[in-house]
Amino acid sequence: MVFDTHNCLTSLARQMAGAGANPVRRWFFRREAALIEEAERRITARMALNLVCSSADAGHFMGIQPQGLYEVVPNGVDREHFQASAASPADPATLVFTGAMSYYPNVQAAIYFQREILPLLKRSGRPLRTLFVGRDPAPQVRRLHDGERVIVTGSVPDVRPYLEQAAVVIVPLLHGSGTRLKILEAFSMGKAVVSTRVGAEGLGVQNGKQLLLADEPRAFADCILRLLDDEGLRQRMGLAARQLVEAEYAWPVVQDRLNRAYSQLCSTPAVETSAAI
Repeated sequence: MVFDTHNCLTSLARQMAGAGANPVRRWFFRREAALIEEAERRITARMALNLVCSSADAGHFMGIQPQGLYEVVPNGVDREHFQASAASPADPATLVFTGAMSYYPNVQAAIYFQREILPLLKRSGRPLRTLFVGRDPAPQVRRLHDGERVIVTGSVPDVRPYLEQAAVVIVPLLHGSGTRLKILEAFSMGKAVVSTRVGAEGLGVQNGKQLLLADEPRAFADCILRLLDDEGLRQRMGLAARQLVEAEYAWPVVQDRLNRAYSQLCSTPAVETSAAI
């Protein structure tokens, strides 16, 4: 049996348990973290192989169950589908954040950006527009919509037209595990990205090469303004991001790694494990 997991839920629940001022929410996530940790400890110990999407997640799981066998097979992106079009140039005043807007880390990120970072950007006097693109926006996210400078789209049939509009793709996540498909999609389309370190965790990126990293509101706003002021930097960063996708995260590359993991597993003598999880 193989356990294929897109993130470490124990790590995410632990992060949530330490966030916010609501003691009931913190208690709930502490309880969830304990229950999930026990489940992930049992599952990973009994699998012939555990597939994780980053070395960071492998480290999280090793802390939970050091006896498990872990193989990193990264999340990937369709580089042919997510490809920039010369016919659709970016809007130099548009910022885009994508993702399911009912997912709590994305909700939290949207609110954080609106409350802490956007006011700093407004002081620059720029006529910026921010798009929050994703399905099922939570009420807190819907309330951010003003129809002009902040647009909450809800579900869209295709995220690519919105990414094409972006001068900068923003990833102001405060919590998360696994790796962010939103970054890989933006990279594949050659977009400049500003992210928190949590947002970019698990991806093989270099700060200043494929994206800019910032964890404080002022630094995050400064990174956005730096990119908006320098089209050449945006283009160089977007090109480096696309090259990284082609080298490490395109589906054929990921498929090869997955095939090697399964081939190695199938050539190893079977170890009898309990089917009960």
